[in-house]
Parts: sequence; C-alpha cells; structure tokens
Amino acid sequence: MLAEVRATGYSLDIEEFLPDVCCIGAPIFDARDRIAASIAISLPRSRYDARASALIPKVKLAADAATRTLHILGYVWPPP
Repeated sequence: MLAEVRATGYSLDIEEFLPDVCCIGAPIFDARDRIAASIAISLPRSRYDARASALIPKVKLAADAATRTLHILGYVWPPP
C-alpha cells in the first residue's frame, strides 16, 4: 500500500476508520524532500463517490503548494 501511495502521490481511506467516512490525503515534503506533514480531507461516502476524481487532484495541488513553500523557505523537519 505504501508503494502505491508513493507512486500516486496520495492516499485514500474508504470507510477504513469509520463507516460512511472517506479521506483523501497527500504528503507535504520539507526542503530535504522528507515528509514533514500531510494534508487531508474527510467527507461522507456519498459525496466521495460523486466527487473523488475532482477532489484528488485538488488535495495533491494543495500539498504541492505547501511543499513548494517549504522548499522556498528552506524549512526542514525536524529542525536542526
């Protein structure tokens, strides 16, 4: 599963934690390209089924924007 997350750049939780709840997440990388944080959204299964294909790219774009910011700032985690 982690290999799939690395390959796609996002993770999915389809009712794994709670019934009728789905999550889409993406990693945020620091200036050394190490995972420093993540961003995720949660939504009911009914909305996930109807909108997942549109939401996944948006979650990835948000994570990419945060990654670019950390790169520009030279932020590393954990701090030296």
